[in-house]
Amino acid sequence: MDKLTEHLTNEMKTGHALRAKPRAESGGLGRHSFLKTIVSHKQSRNMKMQDVINRSYLNESYAHDIFNAKKIPTKDAIIKLSFALSLSLSETNRLLQLSGHSRLYPLNEREAIIIYCINHGKNLEHANRLLGELNVKQFSADYFGH
Repeated sequence: MDKLTEHLTNEMKTGHALRAKPRAESGGLGRHSFLKTIVSHKQSRNMKMQDVINRSYLNESYAHDIFNAKKIPTKDAIIKLSFALSLSLSETNRLLQLSGHSRLYPLNEREAIIIYCINHGKNLEHANRLLGELNVKQFSADYFGH
């Protein structure tokens, strides 16, 4: 086992990963709260919406549809937004919860790697590279490097 894989495994075994169960949110209220929460995080970090979109590598049209409540974001889109905003694991899980998705689950290999990256302040590019190195499904590469 290489050092990185061993380190990830030890982190998961020592309980550094979140183990809380997801709590259901109501559809419309959760969606409104999701958008309000995203805007709040963006403002608290003095970021422009375009900066968030660029750092999340989301398709611009799709991102605007999310922010205008025309589309419900996928779990990966929310995780990408979380990385763009440098959110903590609890903040990321809250966004996932508000949009009707399950929290990141540490016993899922892909999600454990994402948890590791969030907990260690890694950016989206680093997380995607690590997923690739460990032969785990990466985030969509359609918009990386634009």
